[in-house]
Amino acid sequence: MCRMMLLKGNFESAINPLMSAFKEVCKNDPLNKEPDGSVYSHPDGWGYLNISDTIEYGRYAKPVFDADGPEVHEGLLMLHARKTSTGEPVGVGFVHPFHAFDAESDYWLSHNGDFDKARIAEYLGVQVPVGESDTQVFLDLLMRQPGNARNKLHHAIKAVNDLKAIKSIANIFLVSYNRISREKEGLAYTDAPESTEYGENSRLYSSGSKKIRLIFSSSVAFSRHFRYMDFQAIEKIPRGKIVEI
Repeated sequence: MCRMMLLKGNFESAINPLMSAFKEVCKNDPLNKEPDGSVYSHPDGWGYLNISDTIEYGRYAKPVFDADGPEVHEGLLMLHARKTSTGEPVGVGFVHPFHAFDAESDYWLSHNGDFDKARIAEYLGVQVPVGESDTQVFLDLLMRQPGNARNKLHHAIKAVNDLKAIKSIANIFLVSYNRISREKEGLAYTDAPESTEYGENSRLYSSGSKKIRLIFSSSVAFSRHFRYMDFQAIEKIPRGKIVEI
């Protein structure tokens, strides 16, 4: 399980407490415990993307709860802290967000859950490279889909559902930036197969204020830093629907 956050707007006054909340639940997730009952953390690297007047994109091997920054104040911000799934590769090269581009736009993808990368690769007619992550293989699938970011995500989700290639939950953030129009878009999606439990730990929520909107992994709402923030009501992101921030 990974933890994610997506923000849009002017978050100059909110970024520090939000980062404190994010770091707190990534160091000691209130909704999870290890099998032996010990603290459950998300220590396998973190990454971010922020699009404003500039595009800032970074991926780091150290845990987010041991990191500084990012020093961002407005725009469209994606955050991801990784907890590596069993059998998946570890290292800074596998930290989210993943990046791809086509003739007009750039795309960044963050994901929480597990895809069957072998099944997706077979559908694409390729072999999974040694050490490739399931998120990268899903992004390869997405980039073969037609249209804009929403259409690409819609068709890619339909494909993995048809292939029964979602092994647990599928929490997805997709950010796109059109280099010609300079338009940016942030999309979120959450769901799970019928055979998989979809509980509190799996949910995405949204909230915000007059200045910002945010979509975030459920654990964040349980942080003491988050509870003190002056946000509107917290709402569940509906399952099975693509939502724009």
